[in-house]
Amino acid sequence: MKKSIFSFVFCAIGAFAFSQTTYTTTNFGAWDDPARWAGGMVPPTTIGATDIVNLNHNTFIKSKDIVNNGTININAGAGYQDGSTITNNGKIIIAKNASLTGNRNAGNFTNNYAIDINGSLTHVKDLLNYGYIFNQGDIYNFQKLFYDGVTMNCSDWGRLVNNNVLCNNNGGFVNNDCGSVTTGTPAINSCDALKSTIMNAPLLAVSDAKSKDLKVYPNPTTGVFTIDLDSDNSEVKIFDMTGKTIVTKSSQRAKNNQTFDISNLPKGTYILKIKTADNNEVVKKIIKK
Repeated sequence: MKKSIFSFVFCAIGAFAFSQTTYTTTNFGAWDDPARWAGGMVPPTTIGATDIVNLNHNTFIKSKDIVNNGTININAGAGYQDGSTITNNGKIIIAKNASLTGNRNAGNFTNNYAIDINGSLTHVKDLLNYGYIFNQGDIYNFQKLFYDGVTMNCSDWGRLVNNNVLCNNNGGFVNNDCGSVTTGTPAINSCDALKSTIMNAPLLAVSDAKSKDLKVYPNPTTGVFTIDLDSDNSEVKIFDMTGKTIVTKSSQRAKNNQTFDISNLPKGTYILKIKTADNNEVVKKIIKK
């Protein structure tokens, strides 16, 4: 029996609800210092889909690759540096008067879902957007780092590549300076309704327990991708990040590869739910760039 979209959404959320963890800073300092987290609980570098990280004090992220599948609330200053990268598959919310800043040889920042900027975001390497950026504050696409006694010099600069939705909402703007550029899809304005839909949508947890041997490639994709299916009577469903069914496709052939074409869909992140004849289910994310 096929499950409804509502079953999928509530099962995906409910299966992980019991494991939700909240991490909250108690004072400023390094990300990996237990003394600055409530209860000594340092958040992992891969944050779970139902987990919440509250950065209420200035936080320094050094030499780490942060993968956020949950929610990060930035209520103070947060800086990533020394080769650190950020991959956002969930939600990052930067409060008014708060900031997220890449500096000192920081790596790329990749957004696959949603960033809500009410303060400021500064980056010195590539900011790659495959999801949604709602900017009511400032995006500084540059960083001026030193003064040589005569002029201010740019030691690094960033590049913002927008592959989906960049909304400069309610006065927000992108500041290009120091040789930096913004490329890709043009920014839009006045997107309160879209912001409300995306930011209020529940995050869909993605289980990898049964997916190690199941390959989806290429990922990210420009439109066409392949899933290696190793059982007959497989069913594949594709959902957008709000839980809406986009595609349903079945196969009655054993040990086959199925090719999908989502070239007509908007750029962004989608959920694949793969059900096999033995009632195993695998859920993965795919990025349309």
